[in-house]
Amino acid sequence: MLSRLSKCSLGLARQGFSRSLASGGLDWKDGPRKQTAKSQAVYDRESRFGAHNYHPLPVALCRGKGVFVYDVDGNQYFDFLSAYSAVNQGHCHPKIMAALTEQASVLALCSRAFYSSLLGEYEEFVTKLFGYDKLLPMNTGVEACDSAVKFARRWAYTVKGVPENRAKVIFASDNFWGRSLGAISASTDPSSFKNFGPFMPGFEIIPYDDLPALEKALQDPNVAAFMVEPIQGEAGVVVPKDGFLRGARELCTRHRALLICDEVQTGLARTGKRLCSDHEKVRPDLVCLGKALSGGLYPVSALLGDDEVMLSVGPGEHGSTYGGNPMACRVGMAALQVLEEEGLAENAERQGTLLRKELSRLSGKVVKTVRGKGLLNAIVISQEFDAWEVCLKLAEAGLLAKPTHGDIIRLAPPLVINEAQINKCVEIISGVIDGLVFLATDKELPALNADQLLRQSRQFQQVAGAQVEQDSLAAGPAKRQALNGAFSWLHGAIWPALPAQFMLQSLTGAPPWLPYEFPQKHSLLYCAPKYLKLPSSQIWLHSCSVMSSLFTQFSTVFTA
Repeated sequence: MLSRLSKCSLGLARQGFSRSLASGGLDWKDGPRKQTAKSQAVYDRESRFGAHNYHPLPVALCRGKGVFVYDVDGNQYFDFLSAYSAVNQGHCHPKIMAALTEQASVLALCSRAFYSSLLGEYEEFVTKLFGYDKLLPMNTGVEACDSAVKFARRWAYTVKGVPENRAKVIFASDNFWGRSLGAISASTDPSSFKNFGPFMPGFEIIPYDDLPALEKALQDPNVAAFMVEPIQGEAGVVVPKDGFLRGARELCTRHRALLICDEVQTGLARTGKRLCSDHEKVRPDLVCLGKALSGGLYPVSALLGDDEVMLSVGPGEHGSTYGGNPMACRVGMAALQVLEEEGLAENAERQGTLLRKELSRLSGKVVKTVRGKGLLNAIVISQEFDAWEVCLKLAEAGLLAKPTHGDIIRLAPPLVINEAQINKCVEIISGVIDGLVFLATDKELPALNADQLLRQSRQFQQVAGAQVEQDSLAAGPAKRQALNGAFSWLHGAIWPALPAQFMLQSLTGAPPWLPYEFPQKHSLLYCAPKYLKLPSSQIWLHSCSVMSSLFTQFSTVFTA
């Protein structure tokens, strides 16, 4: 088994060397993220004074920049959730920040009781960009979707001729568009609707990605609209079959029902197009936008549609105190300009293709499925593993993601991420997954006595601490840099299963060619029980054997 794992690890290492060296210029430091009492104080205060309606990952964030976020203890993380795709443009984008601060110093809010010098400019900019007649400004994604249902019903009564109070809106099972009473009335998730009834009437549920079911539901002449996510985000990044959205468009047109696309999470370049519906060249009757419409700096959402629907609602029949305020208008325009000027849709398509290609190499023992489009992706974790625990290990290694629906981990970094950063994140994810495979298959290793441990230690020191050190130093700076890259990759790709730097500190006393510093408490015997949950003697044996084999082969590769 050790030989098999050694060969597997060597193959992964050869694939990973170029990536590690290419990403060497990243402002990134490998190693476990450590938390202090500062973080715990944040958790305790929120738990004491806040409603308990969220279950956050135990990380206390205090700032962000680009693809990175930082906690109160100074730890750096890759953000692979992007505030549920609200920070597509990256954290604290300077252009959007400038728009926010400049407008805040002039006029922040005037309400819709008066005209605003910016609202018309904003509405013109957005409607021309997306090709619609009118825009309704709102604040949150759920408000945009609630508004879509309301406008669709009004259109059904005043234009289509549906009898009063008979209008129906069709939704797909496992949909998610928020936590309002309207949203949970359409939900099929008990965690959303249980003990919150009675619910709003007039909603019908059909299976997602099921055109025959949609056609059957549309036979009812009282149907006002079909509201659907082009890709279901909260359900676990569920990508429908090619042609589903196009088929839905054709059916809605045939039966004179509106097609409403909830693009709050999938839109604004997230999936590699300006709108996810653009992949099939579909033009919905109504489009719900939010989240990244402000680049994560301010609550901004919108409903887009044409005159026939949008003008069916008159003055005093719908509104919002903050909807369309001057700050929202300035921030919204800046956020959309960043998406266009920086080509973030194209980058999402390019980096997403790379990410899925690399993730497809993960062990099938842990990862059952890799799916997504653009930079909206997910991995499905096998039932014998816990997705929450996987996310905790990812966080320890410096990458933040969150499970959804138990066994699914959504992977959605800011769209400004580059290739080197994608490769570094793949190394982190691969290391955690490889560690889970090791833990699942090697628990039968026998415990060792002191003499056996000593022999293994000496064997390792002879191979890794002498031969590789001697060969690398003799080879000159270029070969030493290559070996350093190998060690860096090993730490990112095999940690926490085979924590190379911990082991080397305890066995060799940190040889001078190793690019790490080692506090004593990071020794293998100290860390193995904490991170690997196995007796340290078992980890020691396995680490020595595998790493001895790997380093022997590394020496051959880099001194040839």
